[in-house]
Amino acid sequence: MKRKWFVSSMLSLFAGVTLFGCGLEQSDSETKNSPELSVVTTFYPVYEFTKEVAGDRADVSMIIKPGTDAHGFEPSALETLLL
Repeated sequence: MKRKWFVSSMLSLFAGVTLFGCGLEQSDSETKNSPELSVVTTFYPVYEFTKEVAGDRADVSMIIKPGTDAHGFEPSALETLLL
């Protein structure tokens, strides 16, 4: 009998915690006031992947210009500042 009571109270506690956690939502005012995320990537495949994952929630830019060899790339002072 004690075991049945223990199992049922644990299941009730678990269900209550789960329902309470699912009920929490982020308000619209928090999302509107958050600053836009800026992401700088190195080369094109990483840029495309990041752009697809971030969607419209982040400003994604690529530091290496198209046609530049990624192995020999050395960032300028301005590009280093971006990072």
